[in-house]
This record gives sequence, C-alpha cells and structure tokens, in this order.
Amino acid sequence: MNRIFILLLCCCFLSTTIFAIGNYRQGDTLYSWAYHGLNLRKTASVKGARIVTIPYGERMVILDSVKVKAYSIEEFPGFSIQGHWSKVKYGNIEGWVFDGYLSKYPAINLADVDKPWRNKFPVYGKKAFGLLSKKRFALSSDLAGKDSLNFRDVYQFQNGVVFEFHKGGGDGGWSAVHFKFPDLSFEECYLFFVYNSDFFKYDPNHNPQNRHNPFFPKVSNKHLNYLEVTLELCGYKFEKKGKMTHIEIFCSC
Repeated sequence: MNRIFILLLCCCFLSTTIFAIGNYRQGDTLYSWAYHGLNLRKTASVKGARIVTIPYGERMVILDSVKVKAYSIEEFPGFSIQGHWSKVKYGNIEGWVFDGYLSKYPAINLADVDKPWRNKFPVYGKKAFGLLSKKRFALSSDLAGKDSLNFRDVYQFQNGVVFEFHKGGGDGGWSAVHFKFPDLSFEECYLFFVYNSDFFKYDPNHNPQNRHNPFFPKVSNKHLNYLEVTLELCGYKFEKKGKMTHIEIFCSC
C-alpha cells in the first residue's frame, strides 16, 4: 500500500513544476526532506562551493526570510520541484540551501519505511508533535459486512495533525487511512510520502525498463485544491480545505 501511495503522488505531479514549501520566517526551524542529503553551499547557487551535506531529517534555522534566485530540480522526467535559495544555520555552520526540500515538519525515520501507516504514523506523530488522544469508534458503512469487526481509530496530536485508520470487512475486507495536516502543501505531501516506500524501484530514471510500468496510477480528477486518483483496488484523494490538507487512501481486497 505504501508503494502504491508513493506512485500515486509521483503520477499526480507529472509534467508539473511546484513549490515544495510555503512561507517561513527568520528564526524558523526547518527540516531536510532530501533523501540523499541537502548541500549547504557558500553562495546562493548550485555552482557555489559545497560546505557540507546536511543529512535527511536534520534541522536548520532560517537566518534570512528573503528568498533569492528561483531554482528547480528535476526529480524524474516531467516532474520538477521549484524553490529558492535560503540562508540557514546548520549547527554552527552558515550557508545557503535550496528550500525545495525543506519542511516545517520533522521527517519520518527512514528505518520505518516498510511499516504500514497504521503502525508507524502514530509513533511518528507522538514523537514529533505529542499525542493528545486516541479513540476507537464503531464504524458503520455500506462497505462493511455486518459479520465483521469494523472500527475507526482516531489519533489527535497537539499541533492539529489528525490521523485515522479505518478497518472493515465484507467483500474481502477493506481499509482506509486519513491524514489532516495544517498548512501542508500538495508538494510537501509528495516529499513526505515518497521516501516511505520502495518507489525508486519503479522510477524510470533508475530503472528504464519501468518507463511503461502498468502499475502507475491514473489521475481521475484534478483541480486547484483537489486531486483524485485511482489505481487497481485503491483510491486516493487530496484536498485543501482552508489551512488544512486532507489526505485519504482507500483500498479493498
């Protein structure tokens, strides 16, 4: 399921240039979501001398909120992340980084890549934000068989993040996960989930034989604040509602 979700996100943003993070200010702490590390440079340019490579998940402090020199990086054919150069302090070192791979949210531990979201996200959320409550509700649904155990687990975290795991039976069973994030862009969704699967096995850049992989999903509906994708037995929805981003994944067996 994780792999499918990642492939979904990649397909959603094909032939798209995007900004990966919204506004931030001087003094803010941001985290690197660059899987292979983020270069800290002496000048605001990809040609600037590299001072050090900041590992995935490490944090840095913004020294200047002025964004300079728009720049984009191609993640794979047809998809680029666009951002700017920002001055930061990493430990005791100052320099410039490309902000397209930064987020205000901590990165998920890569050691948890193969774990299902229902197991790893509660652990991540508790550590990153602090858990306020966990509740289980009986779930009534046309999709659920009456002879099955149907439930909805709801985790609420301190900064407004909500995670839900729904489980039901009937017709072979089904499950769904829901995420609610304040101020999370669709672009951050891509970065947040892409490193939590074996997506790179399907990346045509790394494996040319997968360039026409039939498992890539299809976008069935797309608007400014809404994306809907279907793939085999799973459906995916991404929706911006004010300052909240809603993510829903539904799969039947």
